[in-house]
Amino acid sequence: VTDQLTGLKNRRYFDDHFAIERKRAKRYNKTLSLIMIDIDHFKKINDAYGHQVGDAVLQAFSGLLQENVRETDIISRWGGEEFIILLPATSLENGMMAAQKIQSAVNSYHFPDVGNITASFGVSNVELNSNSNRESVNQADQALYEAKKQGRNRVVAYTDIKKIDSDT
Repeated sequence: VTDQLTGLKNRRYFDDHFAIERKRAKRYNKTLSLIMIDIDHFKKINDAYGHQVGDAVLQAFSGLLQENVRETDIISRWGGEEFIILLPATSLENGMMAAQKIQSAVNSYHFPDVGNITASFGVSNVELNSNSNRESVNQADQALYEAKKQGRNRVVAYTDIKKIDSDT
């Protein structure tokens, strides 16, 4: 259930608990949000400094995530330099605030050997009537993609993408 490098929950744990939290949110009529995070230009860190330094960045980044979320939030390493956070009883607006808090912590942290780095964030609300975790994760991922497209080091909500799409 634990990612060996970062000490965070792994993807399998996340998937199992996402289903549980979705049912709980539906039962108690609570909102549920997701934050998908990707470290910007992480490949350049590995290429310039080596994989050991890259691993140290992932570990420090994971520590920042843990320090800046609630105990009830579920942080998981999604893969590589991507992370996902499940925020129970959290509206999209509060999910955005949580992502901005993490972004601020990352931007002000000096990572050993590499200095400052940035990350991009995609935030979505979970559709409680859907039985598909994949759909909710895809929405957060689309918002993350939009944050990168807009220049990285941004927090973008899935609802903002829908507005962009309807304007075109």
